[in-house]
Amino acid sequence: MPSNVYTCNGCRKTLAFDDYPPVGDLSRGFTCPECSKLAKEIAAEMDARLLQCGKDGEITMDRYAHKLTPTQLSIKYGCTEEQALHSVELCMGYITGEKRKDISYDEWVRRQN
Repeated sequence: MPSNVYTCNGCRKTLAFDDYPPVGDLSRGFTCPECSKLAKEIAAEMDARLLQCGKDGEITMDRYAHKLTPTQLSIKYGCTEEQALHSVELCMGYITGEKRKDISYDEWVRRQN
């Protein structure tokens, strides 16, 4: 049987699969098991951090995951477009970084102003 070699999009490691292709759409690339596990861990951590941000986390999810425009966000959350985008900026500032902040989201926001 022929062997196909694929390069991981994450770590660039090459893997050979005999008799079957890896699961997924190869036109979009391939991710090795180690990178897939890391991606799932990162996604779970981002979800946990977003939950800490309450309403601002919901606005941020709607902005990026559901692709709502600033106008749509302002209508949904009863605020101005500027307020919605400011909420997203604050949330992104809190959830990014290698380690979680050691203070609550509300306290972190107070310190930003």
